[in-house]
Amino acid sequence: NNVRMMESWSQCYVEMSRDVERMASYDVVMRIREDTGFLSAIDFNKVQQDLRDDPLAMINNGCRAWYDGRAMNDKMGIMSRESARAYFELPFHNMYAEPITDGMKNTETFFYSTYTNAGYHVTRSTHIRNVVKLVSGDDGTTMLFQQERKKMAKKCQIAVEDDSVPGTCTFHWDGEEGRMEVDANVCWSSHVIDDVLEDEEGESGDDPSAGGGDGSGDSSDEDDNDDDD
Repeated sequence: NNVRMMESWSQCYVEMSRDVERMASYDVVMRIREDTGFLSAIDFNKVQQDLRDDPLAMINNGCRAWYDGRAMNDKMGIMSRESARAYFELPFHNMYAEPITDGMKNTETFFYSTYTNAGYHVTRSTHIRNVVKLVSGDDGTTMLFQQERKKMAKKCQIAVEDDSVPGTCTFHWDGEEGRMEVDANVCWSSHVIDDVLEDEEGESGDDPSAGGGDGSGDSSDEDDNDDDD
């Protein structure tokens, strides 16, 4: 599944290149998994400033990376147009053309090593922490993945007050500002918390040594390692 995911990234860049050939222009390129959601809108003014400050940056989720930060969460990524080719094509290329080292314990550490070894900077942006995995309930309701609220509290210090998307969650495009707008607290209600929630007794949580979590053993977190096609 992981190789197939990397191949799909490479094919995605081919399609983007065709857009450029047709005179399309990109200032910022963003990839998100189809099961990824955001508790609040991303401030792309900050994103563009981050990329102007560091054109080689590959902006990642601001939290949820284990291995002393030498890992890259695969829920989303933002980069400049100039860095997009490396972001989308290097993983698939290196899977076959470069040796797998001891530090590459799972896909997240593989991505991190692939980009940093090529001279790019994996940047965990502190203003992008509200990134979650979504699932659909039996009634069609979009909800947070199991234990996602606990993981957000423990690793990102974000308290999610509701695990489903209210029916009033609607967005609109602000043409004058050139951005997507959504009223505060229309979607998930969340806030930053000071205290990190403890795991419930008997649960391994996100500790990589326990064989689960965002940096577990030989594979990524079960919620971070799904097929990304």
